[in-house]
Amino acid sequence: KQQDLINGAALKSQHVLMLTHLLRLYITGDLHKLDWRDPPNPPADTQDAAKKITAKNAISLTSKVKFALHKAGKMQKIGNTALVRGTALAKQEESIVSSSEGTEHKRYMSLVEARLRNVLPSNPDARSKEHQDLEAVLKNNASLLKDIFKYYSVPTGVGTVEMDMTGFWRFFVHIKVRSAEVNRAAVGAIVLQSHHVAPKNTADEITGTKWIMPEEFVELLVRLGHLKFSSTVRGLKQLIKQHLKPYAMQAEMDDFFSLLQLERFVLTFQSLEKYLKDIYMSYARLDGQTRQEGVDMCGKEFAQIWTDAKLID
Repeated sequence: KQQDLINGAALKSQHVLMLTHLLRLYITGDLHKLDWRDPPNPPADTQDAAKKITAKNAISLTSKVKFALHKAGKMQKIGNTALVRGTALAKQEESIVSSSEGTEHKRYMSLVEARLRNVLPSNPDARSKEHQDLEAVLKNNASLLKDIFKYYSVPTGVGTVEMDMTGFWRFFVHIKVRSAEVNRAAVGAIVLQSHHVAPKNTADEITGTKWIMPEEFVELLVRLGHLKFSSTVRGLKQLIKQHLKPYAMQAEMDDFFSLLQLERFVLTFQSLEKYLKDIYMSYARLDGQTRQEGVDMCGKEFAQIWTDAKLID
């Protein structure tokens, strides 16, 4: 802006000088003597007259330049202040996000020692050492465990996800850990042991409406590793190495399961929760057999539901 104003001042001075000289030639009758092929060279007195005319314009122009520079300086100060404040706000926001992510990350690397007494050594010192070793394994694999948990979870609010029993059983099938000892009943018992908040009734577990939190998920993995490999620390390491890393999140989700993860289907099932529980419990008790960890539905009972609903003959 400053350079444009200076250039404009020089151009205006030249114009005033030329017009003054042409006016003088016109008054004296010597305009016809002007050679238009060659730019006129005004005499000294004409230049003096032009300087007087341009002096006022120059003073005005100088004031405008100073004013413009003053405004530019103020704008620069405002810009610098905005930049400083914006940078501070950005750092503050980054700090908040980083802190939030750090807090979330910690949920996948900590265990409550008292909750694992039945799989940890009875000796207090050995139990504490093994507890620390387990948390070290979790810490080294926290990012992986977090990704796995979110992959098999469904949205439960703005920016939050939790794993329901449908997602957990998909995870269980995908990691190919099942064996004669690691069967659905045994793993179901582990799920119950890993819940930090006791369910209101066993139907919550059976119908798959109980949500699994990250803290419960990592505890569940410790118990699953112990069941599979008869060890806690080594069992967790082997579970991650042999089953989670090669198989988790690898199986493609078919269209049916993709639909079940959509929010509208989750909300639909939640609205029908009580009705579906009542149906399940009514048919699951037909044979009068129950287990310690809940009520099972056999194939015959399941087929009876379809028959009574007139879906099959």
